[in-house]
Amino acid sequence: MEIRPLSHDDMDRLSDFIIDAYESFPQAMWFGSKPSRESLERIFYNKMRGIAERMVSDFVALQGGLVLGECEIVKTGWDSGIVGMVVRKEFLRTRIGTKLLDAASSYAEEIGMRKLRVEVSSDNEGAIKFFIVNGFAPIRKMKMDKEGIERTVVVLEKKVR
Repeated sequence: MEIRPLSHDDMDRLSDFIIDAYESFPQAMWFGSKPSRESLERIFYNKMRGIAERMVSDFVALQGGLVLGECEIVKTGWDSGIVGMVVRKEFLRTRIGTKLLDAASSYAEEIGMRKLRVEVSSDNEGAIKFFIVNGFAPIRKMKMDKEGIERTVVVLEKKVR
């Protein structure tokens, strides 16, 4: 297994991965319905622009050309970032998530981030436990509405330096 920064060459594989991940974890995604390749093209364009501008840190775990997981950190302020992560269901509890988070967090620190935040659906107990084990602390619970989807989320935060 290889963990490395996301590249343009990964986009088709990442599209397939996100579409598959939606089937397994719809509660973790903010799409109103199953995403299509077309709907992901714009998201990926903005993602690659953010990487080029050093506003986004995005790492993928690959094995034999298959995306096993992805971790993205988007810079949201002069010193903070928000984490997004997904790992294939069949590869949960194999430390892939921790390795992805470590790689993305190291890069986030390099580009000046001091703290990271993640918003996890309150019914996603496995993800909440994962982030707590990896040094995040719950700071609040709140209702969020994004693109017509309302959820209660647990906000967790971690200092990276």
